[in-house]
Amino acid sequence: MRQSVHLRPRLEAVQALLGKQRIVADIGCDHGRLGVALLQRARCARVIAIDVSRDSIKKAEALMKLTHTEPTKMILRLGDGFTALSRGETDAVVLAGMGGTLMTRLLQACAEPLQGAQIGVFQPMRAVEDIRRYLHKS
Repeated sequence: MRQSVHLRPRLEAVQALLGKQRIVADIGCDHGRLGVALLQRARCARVIAIDVSRDSIKKAEALMKLTHTEPTKMILRLGDGFTALSRGETDAVVLAGMGGTLMTRLLQACAEPLQGAQIGVFQPMRAVEDIRRYLHKS
């Protein structure tokens, strides 16, 4: 039997803001809960889950196995932010659970805003003013 992933309210809010997308990149995916939940709820066809931490990628991989998530549907990548994405590879990007200063750094390092994605959902845990300031100027 496949185990369902339940999201806490903050990730439920992210999921609601995303709507239904074809491909979603979860940058800073940590445990992979958002990506698995999006697939289970048919909110997208594919997730690219990216994290800079090998331990986080291992946690996401373990969750995929537990929930029988197809590796062709959720692609795990070790990388630093948008550097792990190609232009136009995704319809939406999520940056959640990190600080606004780090989000700003990741966006500034991106050659093209959001690597061509049409939707960005940002949920800073601290330094909210940094990401707001950056987005207002962009």
